[in-house]
Amino acid sequence: MRTIVVMSFLVFLWSLSAYSQRSEALFSPQIEWISLEQAKLLPAEDVHHLKLRKNKTQTLPPEIFQYTNLKSLSISGMRLTSIPEEISVFKKLEFLDFSKNKIESLPLSICELTKLEIIVANRNPLGYLPFCLGQLTNLIAIDLWDTDVTNLPESLDAVKSLKSVDFQGVNLRIEEQELLQKRFPWVKFRFDKPCNCFK
Repeated sequence: MRTIVVMSFLVFLWSLSAYSQRSEALFSPQIEWISLEQAKLLPAEDVHHLKLRKNKTQTLPPEIFQYTNLKSLSISGMRLTSIPEEISVFKKLEFLDFSKNKIESLPLSICELTKLEIIVANRNPLGYLPFCLGQLTNLIAIDLWDTDVTNLPESLDAVKSLKSVDFQGVNLRIEEQELLQKRFPWVKFRFDKPCNCFK
């Protein structure tokens, strides 16, 4: 009996580790990033994966909006308080990482990025997601770890491509977790232990 329990526990640990590795790969795909300085040396149409560094202005440099062929954009850790409406120029964008900023809300223009597959929003004081997010019919994963988002917009109910949502670090009651799992039975959620909080 003890052997069966130990084996079951080892299988559980292996599956948990395997999921963790898959999740990390999903939210952090292997991308050959280039910096803005490197991008300036290339024709704008040849820039596909751009990673910006923290700057003193805490805003996005306006010259990035010329790179309309971007497939991946990382603006993580720039201390941004907002994302400009002009984000909509990146019609080919598939991966957007704006983690580790001070963003409280997203522009509605983000819903025009219909090729977007992965959104990494963790460690922002983000309170909600735009109601129009269901327009992103290619969306696969959303990382909301350590944000203030406690629900998903109704428009996402029809997005069957969605496979993974990370709600770790978000205080959700057991009822809220169960409701999300019921709404999205095809989605793999990552939750913390349910809180006993009152809202």
